[in-house]
Amino acid sequence: MKNLLKLSLLIVVLSAISCAQKKENREEFKNEHKVEEKRVDGTAPVVVAGEGNRLSIEKLEGNYKGLLPCADCPGIETELKLKKDGTYKLESEYKERSTKIEEEGTFSVSPDGHVILKSNKTGEQETVYFVQNGTIYMVSSASDVEVRPNYKLEKQ
Repeated sequence: MKNLLKLSLLIVVLSAISCAQKKENREEFKNEHKVEEKRVDGTAPVVVAGEGNRLSIEKLEGNYKGLLPCADCPGIETELKLKKDGTYKLESEYKERSTKIEEEGTFSVSPDGHVILKSNKTGEQETVYFVQNGTIYMVSSASDVEVRPNYKLEKQ
């Protein structure tokens, strides 16, 4: 019984530490970038540079590539092209398979640094990335700021 109580207390403490780290990452990003959303040519909102802002459309626009994890193959070769007009093209090729998926749509960038892709096919949110130091990381939701090294796409 004592061991169960100790284990429960340990889980609560570790959860609190994890939540604090996520909040710290989000606040650090907001303070560092001072971003705002604007619409470019009537498309999806994109990040624009504020005074002293290091994250701008020019820096975000471009090709990002990486090898993402795959449960039953050696990886997914992924290329994400973010365009200045708020559109994207996502190409995913599964290693050692003949499967290649192409997706196009619009993207938006939240004030706290999340790139949110919206598919033209479904009209729904497809994938969310978190921007940090010129690299984007696939995350589970628009509130997630946990950086997972295996889920990164680097600007080319």
